[in-house]
Amino acid sequence: MVFDAENPQVWWKFKEGANWKHPQVWWKFKEGANWKHPQGPESNIKGKEDHPVVQVSWYDAMAYAKWAGKRLPTEAEFEYLARGGKENQIYHWGNNFEKATEFVNFHQGDFPSLNEVKDNFEKTSPVKSFPPNAFGLFEVSGNVWEWVLDTYYPNAYSKLEQRSDGYFKEYFNEEQQKVIRGGSFLCSESYCTGYRNAARMSSTPESGLEHLGFRCVKDVE
Repeated sequence: MVFDAENPQVWWKFKEGANWKHPQVWWKFKEGANWKHPQGPESNIKGKEDHPVVQVSWYDAMAYAKWAGKRLPTEAEFEYLARGGKENQIYHWGNNFEKATEFVNFHQGDFPSLNEVKDNFEKTSPVKSFPPNAFGLFEVSGNVWEWVLDTYYPNAYSKLEQRSDGYFKEYFNEEQQKVIRGGSFLCSESYCTGYRNAARMSSTPESGLEHLGFRCVKDVE
């Protein structure tokens, strides 16, 4: 799926008072969109070799990680790494949102009708466009959401503490929605503050989106 806020039908819906916060208003299916053609067959990744890969499903990410001898991080691992050892910070750079454009690629302005592009990127940005977090990791928030291993549950943390019988079998059910972390270039203060360290959302595992990618981890041997 691709972001489609420039579609005249979208603005017509806004003017008619439709619920613009519903994703169907500003997303559309694009046949032929894939990681080589993020916005559809007419697009390509020439000049974007340093950008995060997008339009990959959870299954795609899992397959690549296995091929590379790595794996997707768990949700808990992702949050630990994103925080960079700073447990009480809202964002990976601290608690001051006024500095956000110095540290993260996100949507500035009233989403989706106005993008002020104060961070200099309308969509994805090359890796290392912003300073790393305290662990030396780049783009741990903003730019693109990232798939993690876990199945999504609203009460995931309480389930983790309970460790009930059958927990792991249920928790890693491939057919259920998967957790995505980190936020993307579409997140904003007016709609989705996904760049917060604690923010978590989900998507169906077969989804391919132009603001959703992944990163791999490897166990220490």
